[in-house]
Amino acid sequence: MRLDLTGKKPLSGAHAELLDKISAANRSEYASFINAISVDYADNIDWWVTPFACRNTYASDTFLNCCKLELAKTLLNEGKKIEQIIVSSKGMRDALCGIIADRNFIDIKLEKSFTDRISDSFRPIYNILATIYHITFQLFWARVYPKKHSSTVKDGIILIDTFLYEDSATNDDIKDRHYPGLEEYLHEQERARIKYLPTFYKIRNYRNTIKAVRKQSEKYILKEDYLRINDYLYALLHSIRIRTFRKRAYLYRDNDITSLVNEDFYTNTWAYSSVEALLKYRLARRMAECSVNISCYIDWYENQEIDHGLNAGMRKYYPAAKSVGYQGYHAAKNYLSMFPIEQEYKSKVIPYELMVIGKGLIEEPKEFCQDILVATAPALRQMRIHKKNPGRANNKGEYSILVALPAVQTDYLRIINLLKDINQRAAIRNYLQLNNVQFLLKLHPSITGRAMYDVREMLEHSGIRLADRGLYEHLDSSNLFVSTASGTCLEALGKGIPVIIVGSDRGLTYNPVPADVPKQMWRICFTENTFIKAIKEFIDCNEERNNNYIENGKQIRKKYFEPVTRTNIVKFLKLDVSKSIKTIL
Repeated sequence: MRLDLTGKKPLSGAHAELLDKISAANRSEYASFINAISVDYADNIDWWVTPFACRNTYASDTFLNCCKLELAKTLLNEGKKIEQIIVSSKGMRDALCGIIADRNFIDIKLEKSFTDRISDSFRPIYNILATIYHITFQLFWARVYPKKHSSTVKDGIILIDTFLYEDSATNDDIKDRHYPGLEEYLHEQERARIKYLPTFYKIRNYRNTIKAVRKQSEKYILKEDYLRINDYLYALLHSIRIRTFRKRAYLYRDNDITSLVNEDFYTNTWAYSSVEALLKYRLARRMAECSVNISCYIDWYENQEIDHGLNAGMRKYYPAAKSVGYQGYHAAKNYLSMFPIEQEYKSKVIPYELMVIGKGLIEEPKEFCQDILVATAPALRQMRIHKKNPGRANNKGEYSILVALPAVQTDYLRIINLLKDINQRAAIRNYLQLNNVQFLLKLHPSITGRAMYDVREMLEHSGIRLADRGLYEHLDSSNLFVSTASGTCLEALGKGIPVIIVGSDRGLTYNPVPADVPKQMWRICFTENTFIKAIKEFIDCNEERNNNYIENGKQIRKKYFEPVTRTNIVKFLKLDVSKSIKTIL
């Protein structure tokens, strides 16, 4: 047997499922591993803004690679005959050689294309050029469109961390994806205290975005208005300062993974996320020097590099400000950064209090850190979940399958190819009785430009339609929801709509469904056959089972989605209602 661990080719269904079980079994030990190392760098902000220290599994491959090592070990211990293991990095090869040193009969092959070798060699150069590009244009357009005079806020501003995307700015207006409807429940004096601190995400047209931001009547604070040149130099020199992290040994489960960790640091040399994190860290200092009065700040909490920088700065320079981290959606277990560790809490690089969107989620952030305070906050992005579903009973016999594509290219391409194969093969269509079945594809917001064009081209003549309305509008009239790594999976279940999660066949599977959600409502599939069988199972559901889904959905809504009310908003923003009433009177 040849075991391909490069991620370029799919694993077998059995191996992909086994990798998922291994990742679940290793989460706690890996968190302890990072926590133990972090003790040595407790007060070193350069450490905390690396993807490796954050356990950001979307930017750091170390956890995935450790799980792949365990996959190889498990198969060998089960007596599987492996003649060759194929890897795509020297670090992975070195780590494997240490594990199977006594198994000379196994050939470990390093397989990397010429293009990949060139890409890896120039990765730091690409990173720093991309970082300088973003910093330069953010700074330039912030100067072209300068800030207006800021009015004084008597009781201190409530600073809210948010993100802006390429399509966030439309006709000089800003579309908010993270806190929709937040200000509708506030009085005018309360709204005046709200200021947004944006992070620009995958934006190329900074002119339109920053121009639109400046039109928002002082609602946004840009870091460029406070930072100095030496702050930018400090952030850009981060990758030079962290070279000391590559001089130590890293042992995980008695395996020497030093080469893997060093590759992780190399890949993220001059990464924009780390530089941006340090700029947010220095921003807190500059705002304090300018006597900006902040009474509370709210971090859009994913515990990534940027979160660490922002929280470390705010907690250091604004120690009296209320510190809140808002988990605005339910994350998958393999998104390790979302689960804080003890040393992060002690080092004050995470908020003092986390707020989750449902009572059933309160214990999850405490998995590796019992000391963190956790409370509930309104489910702002999911507020429509409590509205009555208008469409499913009136779909005139058509069975609608809504497919939400994830952001990661390999994952969404796999889903598209699965759907095309199913929809175009007569035998499968007959088996599933697809004459009255409609597949509807919803693109992830990050799929834009060339990527969107490629997706549209793939769908030509496939019989699969692209969604032309908002996700919730289609969800209301859907019978089945398909996705991966999307918090919308839990929202669909809350609507009483069954869910199929497409498991990854190349890396970590991001399953966002809590363990106590009834298993009859969802399936996770690692192969085309199990995917087809799951679709067939849900299409063939009788009326009694569909009614059970609706009843279960009510319980899911109650447990995982706090309603949006003024009371919940006031609690979330840490507003002093007595002061607000006096001001109004």
